Amino acid sequence: MPRINGDFMNIDDKNGEKIRDAIKQKIKEKIKKEILEEVYTELQLEELQEEITAEIFDAKSLNHSEGIKTKLEPIPMEPVITVAKGNKSDKISAKIKITVKAILKISSHALKYANSKIKKENWVEVIGLLAGRYDNGILYLEDAYPMGHGTAVYAEIKDYNNFTRAYEDIVKSKQFICGWYHSHPSYGCFMSREDLGTQR
Repeated sequence: MPRINGDFMNIDDKNGEKIRDAIKQKIKEKIKKEILEEVYTELQLEELQEEITAEIFDAKSLNHSEGIKTKLEPIPMEPVITVAKGNKSDKISAKIKITVKAILKISSHALKYANSKIKKENWVEVIGLLAGRYDNGILYLEDAYPMGHGTAVYAEIKDYNNFTRAYEDIVKSKQFICGWYHSHPSYGCFMSREDLGTQR
């Protein structure tokens, strides 16, 4: 009679082993399929990133015939102002890293409502949540959750069911809501008074 770990194995054990092996094989196949799907999705995101980058540079070339940089330069890190007790402000350095996935989701959300195929007077602002984690003094922005769009000068989160779904997904992935984003399609990059109020 065959043995496993020094114990005798009967026919039921042999069947049990075959079943375990079959289950292991199915799990391996499922993991392989999920990995292949993830790689396929990442490749699609890379293609989307290339399309978005090309669209951005095409838009820049329409507006600015000279001075287009072919290489993207890193944005210098600015000190973050923190309000301490007693209304005293101190400047601290903050390191933030953002994933390509988050950048693509933010970009595609903003470009859905403001791009070269839409008349500029019909462009609208978008708003969304940023999810991430904090580790060793670095904030990792790992995902973005589009929440809605508004007018040419205003956007707000109106669908709180969408917010709840995003929150549950963020918590399930062991992250937290670490910020928000929104676009100024006609005005460039700045923090309006309303944005500063939202941030507080």
